[in-house]
Amino acid sequence: MKRTIGFAAALAFLGVSSGFAQEPAALIEKLKSKDADEADNAREDLLKLGAAAIEPLREAASKSPDAAFKKTATAIAERLETRKAAAGLVKSWGDRWYAVFIRELKVGWAHFKAEEKDGLIVLDTELRVQHGKENVYHIRVAMTCRPNEYLSVESLTLDLASPENSVTATAQVKENRLVVKTGGETKATKIRSNTVVDLAVFPLVTLLPRTEGYEVEVLELIKPKLPEAAIVKFDKEETIEFEERKVKTRRFMQTSGSGKDRFFYVDAAGRLLRVQLMSDDDKDVELILSDEKRAKDIDTKD
Repeated sequence: MKRTIGFAAALAFLGVSSGFAQEPAALIEKLKSKDADEADNAREDLLKLGAAAIEPLREAASKSPDAAFKKTATAIAERLETRKAAAGLVKSWGDRWYAVFIRELKVGWAHFKAEEKDGLIVLDTELRVQHGKENVYHIRVAMTCRPNEYLSVESLTLDLASPENSVTATAQVKENRLVVKTGGETKATKIRSNTVVDLAVFPLVTLLPRTEGYEVEVLELIKPKLPEAAIVKFDKEETIEFEERKVKTRRFMQTSGSGKDRFFYVDAAGRLLRVQLMSDDDKDVELILSDEKRAKDIDTKD
């Protein structure tokens, strides 16, 4: 008589871990464990399991009276949902232009373009703000990101010119360190797995579910500084004026230790219509989705 060996049994017979063969429910039970190592291993296995774990995690979180477990299960589900959405970012985002306003005066433009190369996402971003003929701030960043839940940066080039100084730099991520080369110097900074470049937050918010708190560390390039802990969360549904009509949006808020919140307005089609933030000199700054011609038609004053 022939005997068949189940997949899980075959893995065990071969000495291979059967973590991936487990049902999501079994891993979710381990996620509840008081043993920190067992819970951490379950978390990693659920993340490796991928999209198949999303619904079971959501269901378990909705039924559990344990607040800590609900938060953990929800956070894993949100990461997996965002990762799933990231696979389609290049197609959904494409090529976008934004008009930049400071206190309702159009002073510049921003251009964000997403392309796919060798299974990675290439984000080419450019920002130009001009106050008069001499006061010009221009930044261009080309970054290669993984299509995951944080759009994790693999490498980037930065060219920044402002009235105060000019910076040209390249960077690569190696073994959880951001290795930056600029001005003949090389510096390495340890970064966490959830580090997001500030300009990558713009497309990232279009991928997020209605999260109560998506934890990231934001690497600032516009005003270069080390990664800072931040929370991106769904704030509320809001109807805004866009192109002379009312549009329903999901408003996301980014908060950090700097105390200057940023707001992102995403419509039902996943378009980022508006961004509101505060400049270092406490001026209201707004980016509004536009096209190249209108975005570059700025109101400069001498």
